[in-house]
Amino acid sequence: NAQCSTDPMVQKCSGKLSDFTFLKVYKIDKIKTGETVEFSYVFSGNTSYMISLCDDKGTDIGVEVSLFDSNRKLVSSNRLNGKVYPSITYNCKTTGIYYMTYSLADATCGVSVLGFKK
Repeated sequence: NAQCSTDPMVQKCSGKLSDFTFLKVYKIDKIKTGETVEFSYVFSGNTSYMISLCDDKGTDIGVEVSLFDSNRKLVSSNRLNGKVYPSITYNCKTTGIYYMTYSLADATCGVSVLGFKK
């Protein structure tokens, strides 16, 4: 894969966090269509999290994410009823490790920005 310039995407995605506090950036690159990459993060109970997605095409729907709890149970996704959304919000009830699995649907690279609010 060609180099992916993620800086503009990070700025754009961070700006979509609104009243959420920035936590972390995940670069989604060096994978082919149909492959996935996984990251983990410890989520705290009684906290809301937002995952904002941006792609290199400017559509922000070229990156798909699935969020799993510590038991690997799917708890959220930005794909719903065949439609892909540019962000998801998850209200975490239980503290633990959560897994975010990303794939590229219609992009060559992208970023995911994680934010939180109490």
